[in-house]
Amino acid sequence: LQVLIVSGAPIAGAFDYRSRVDFVKIPSVIKLRNGEYTSMAAHVDLSETLKMRRSIMLDLRAVSEPDLFIVDNGT
Repeated sequence: LQVLIVSGAPIAGAFDYRSRVDFVKIPSVIKLRNGEYTSMAAHVDLSETLKMRRSIMLDLRAVSEPDLFIVDNGT
């Protein structure tokens, strides 16, 4: 069993992953108090960040051929 973790959480890369576990960091977004989302990168707007995230996930899906793909938040 191979595990691929795809996360936008800034802390996700700080963990020591075991063998057969790969990690890919995607651009981060945060939810503001007013309920809107924004990019964590100050110089990149949300729409561009979402395009990058989508592209990375589609590319990963194409090359990794997962048996199961779980998304905890589709933003």
